[in-house]
Amino acid sequence: MQRAVPGVSRKRSRADVAQDLMDLSALYEKAIQGTPEAMKNKHLPAEGRRMSGILLKSIAKHANDRPSISDLKKMRDEAILSLYKIMNSIRTAGRFAFRDDKDRAKAYSDNYSYQ
Repeated sequence: MQRAVPGVSRKRSRADVAQDLMDLSALYEKAIQGTPEAMKNKHLPAEGRRMSGILLKSIAKHANDRPSISDLKKMRDEAILSLYKIMNSIRTAGRFAFRDDKDRAKAYSDNYSYQ
């Protein structure tokens, strides 16, 4: 039967798990005071702190790598502007290439729409 460790949260987010690792490391260090050397695992608290640090770094990296809504809108606007410029180049080239054929040149007019 398992029982709850006081101070350890029941949440499952990475930030909560990282904090729980820090708390458990401190709790373990406090609990092993006065126990025989053979029963102590001195590396366990350091490993808990190291894993907590890794989790916290991954949280920070994820938060910093995610583009903001304004950045996404800016990227969208730049993509649309690039597409518009490309379409204008195609229309200009098409009007020039088919300058003698009015029906074909009509497909490259500025008011061309897909039918």
